[in-house]
Amino acid sequence: MAPICCVALLAFAPGITPTQTAVRNWSLRNDYFDVRGTGSTIESLAFDPSGRAHCGRNLVRRVYFSGLEAGDQATVAARRAEVEVTGCRVVLSWQLETSDASHAAQLAPARTLGQSFTTESSTFTSVSAHLPTWNTHDSSATLTLRRSGPAGEVIATRRLENMVDNAWDELTFGPQPPGQYYLELRDPKGMAGWWSADHDSLPQGTACADDRPVAGWDRAIRVALRRKVGEAVLGLRLPENPQNPNFSLAG
Repeated sequence: MAPICCVALLAFAPGITPTQTAVRNWSLRNDYFDVRGTGSTIESLAFDPSGRAHCGRNLVRRVYFSGLEAGDQATVAARRAEVEVTGCRVVLSWQLETSDASHAAQLAPARTLGQSFTTESSTFTSVSAHLPTWNTHDSSATLTLRRSGPAGEVIATRRLENMVDNAWDELTFGPQPPGQYYLELRDPKGMAGWWSADHDSLPQGTACADDRPVAGWDRAIRVALRRKVGEAVLGLRLPENPQNPNFSLAG
């Protein structure tokens, strides 16, 4: 797939100090603007309308370009009138989620609750479970993600302490490839459970109790899925006219 070219236009006056660099941090300065960034993200932008290079406070928290990421191989080259970031990824993100989970299944001591799910052609780095504690605040339980099924390899585990009632409790980990996975809740202390649906609401997944499938049921989970769909080059280009403060992105 041919790389996509994205160009962001900033209202800078001429006279920028040129820099040439292959690192991910970059900066552009002139008498009107001071812009700094990392990879494909603008970290700060300050402005002096008088054109005397006395830029004031930062005007932005952080500016992202949706779906665009500068990976580990990204390089940055700053020239007289633009910064070019090569090696960017174009990423499509969405969420796999159980719907209509209105039944609170309580986790009993020495028992387990679980949910299997399948990801196709996508990676993910987090999964969450919707867990009730019946208005208590001192409950605990262990949440574990496994590969394939209840006996599979442990990918991540976390002891949930002082659980918040009806919170989405999350596990995070390194990128996982497409495949079959199993999320498990065990070892409760106090009142802990898992919001569940008494009908099939998650394609290619099923609820489990004590490692056995519960036909027609699913438990409430969220999986943040990501897929690379292309490559891009991001350019920050400085127009000649500082009186026209347009900011645009074209790709």
